Formats: sequence, structure tokens, C-alpha cells
Amino acid sequence: MCFIVWGTEQEKMFAGEVAVHCPACGQEKTMNITLIHTYDHLFRIIKQTRSKEYVVHCPTCENTYEYDPADKPQIIDKGRVL
Repeated sequence: MCFIVWGTEQEKMFAGEVAVHCPACGQEKTMNITLIHTYDHLFRIIKQTRSKEYVVHCPTCENTYEYDPADKPQIIDKGRVL
């Protein structure tokens, strides 16, 4: 007998912090960037990326927005602006 195990998984990873203006509450805040990585896998070993999406979360109003890293306003890494 041979079993083929495949599926789709999603991982959320911290990708940094960015200083952006929140459209909902109107405040300039440092928000966490989260990378949502969706991939197909075979036996959880062989992985193929299906999609990557970046989102930021406002700590004041609790809203979440899509984020395009190509825009890069001010990415903050360990206390210094890159």
C-alpha cells in the first residue's frame, strides 16, 4: 500500500515593525508587520509557495490592513530606522 499525504498549510511570521499612518484612527503608530505564508506540501517536507501576504495591525483601533513592502515608509529594525 502507498499513501500520498499532501495538503495546504499557512504560517504567520513576525516580519518587523513599520511606522505608518492608520486610516481608521488617524494616528501615526509603530505597527507590527506579519507575513502570512500559504504553501502546498507533500508529507510536510516538500513545500511549494502558494501565496505571501503582508499585513499590519494597529494596536490602538485593532484594525488590520494589507501592507505592500515595496512602499516601505520607515521600517524599524531593533530600534533603528532602515
